[in-house]
Amino acid sequence: MRLSTMDGTGKVTRGFVFALLLLGSLPRLAYYFTGRALWFDEAALCINILERSGAALLEPLAFKQVAPPLYLWTLKFCTWIGGNTVYAVRLPSLLSGLLTLVLFWLVARRLLCNRGALLALLIAAFSQHLINYAGEAKPYAGDVAAVLAVLYLHLRWDDRPGTRVRGLRYGLTYGVLVWYSFPVVFFIAGVGLVQLVKVWHDDGWRRLDGLMICYGVSAASFLIMFLVAILPSRGNPETMAYMNHYWRHGFMPFPPTSHWDFRWYRERVFLFLDMPGGFTLPGLALFFWLFGQAALFQRRLSTGLWFVVPLALTLLASWLKLYPFHGRMTLFLAPVLFLAMAAGLARLTHLKPIWLGRAGLVAALILLLSQPAVRATRMTVSPSRHHELEKVLAHADTHWQAGDRLYLRQGDYISYKFLESRYAFPADAVLVEKRKGGLEGDEAVFREEIRPNFDAWGRVWFPMAYDFQEAVADYIAFLEAHGETFEREVARGAVVYGIDFSKPGTEQVMAP
Repeated sequence: MRLSTMDGTGKVTRGFVFALLLLGSLPRLAYYFTGRALWFDEAALCINILERSGAALLEPLAFKQVAPPLYLWTLKFCTWIGGNTVYAVRLPSLLSGLLTLVLFWLVARRLLCNRGALLALLIAAFSQHLINYAGEAKPYAGDVAAVLAVLYLHLRWDDRPGTRVRGLRYGLTYGVLVWYSFPVVFFIAGVGLVQLVKVWHDDGWRRLDGLMICYGVSAASFLIMFLVAILPSRGNPETMAYMNHYWRHGFMPFPPTSHWDFRWYRERVFLFLDMPGGFTLPGLALFFWLFGQAALFQRRLSTGLWFVVPLALTLLASWLKLYPFHGRMTLFLAPVLFLAMAAGLARLTHLKPIWLGRAGLVAALILLLSQPAVRATRMTVSPSRHHELEKVLAHADTHWQAGDRLYLRQGDYISYKFLESRYAFPADAVLVEKRKGGLEGDEAVFREEIRPNFDAWGRVWFPMAYDFQEAVADYIAFLEAHGETFEREVARGAVVYGIDFSKPGTEQVMAP
């Protein structure tokens, strides 16, 4: 059933849609084409792509990584076509980010009024987090696109009675999506449950056969994927210990029994408005989210439930410690937040007198979207960079002398691997830190590994990327204690030191 009153043929509407799609695409494209070095999380995932076959990607991943199999195979295919480049491994996220904008419009124009649909597209176009993850080699942008694809297909199903053949076709589509995105199953299950109950209530059992085929096929596909991909990862003690610790704040305490448990619920609401929301005025954003959700329920009960049930299933999985409700792991819920907020904002135009409603809408948009719009503009003009390892590597390349060596820590090596074609470092002069259990720096192991080589090494370049400069201070102090610094270059989140070990350092002995 089509809910929107808009026919989509108006020239003004088409102009606004085109402008918003363009404005939303520019920062995503700009961020992608910076060609910046891989960040640590991306590097940890992409080393698996480089070193494993397609079949081996079904096994528990190295460096405590977990990702959907089809997403990993897509990255592998992109590296076959585009080589070991940052552009290749980030291409699936870029395409997902651009597709998300189109899907937002296709879904919003059917669920909301004309103004509401345009507002939903406006919010999605300027969303900082949707922009960021459309330019990173991680599966989160694909999660959002997969969720919107499910919502769109559910709306298409409602257009006409579903047949068994159609149910099979939809089931196969959903079955593929669960291999590409883990959290999309919350929407397939949540929206599907609402759809099954509605059809049974309206028409009894006689129209359920197509839906039963659809969800039976998709459930079977998810079960197979769970057994061959998720279960082995959950059986890896090292990976699960790390994940449970890293995401420990994302597991819902239920029933709440203490002040801290109740505080979790309050904090989670406002954290959700920051990620995936990206709103700097969480109180105002919360008002329009709830106001819009109430409007969706008022307009059509099943539509309101489409937004609430998947959210409830995500929280249930969080309680069972199957999926954390925290940070970027909730990016896939952006559609239920942005669409509901757009519905709430659109209701302002119903206020009387008309000028008051319009003034209220303009004021709300300025308060909610001015900062996201500024960030999106800045991302287009000057895309942000996590770190600029490529700049310090270029400095080492420019000042390279015959006999020099380049020493890379594991995390930096993976970033370098995707940049090495830019430089002229001799392959036999590139030294790589021995493989450890993860990409985290271990100062004691680092010292133990390189200390025996001091006598044999002359000039060595040490490029390092970091979150905080203090994180590499001990490494640098150790190096300078055993050699003389002949070159130093600092960039955003990265530094390179040239150390000459043929010359004594400032100290001869340091505690191991």
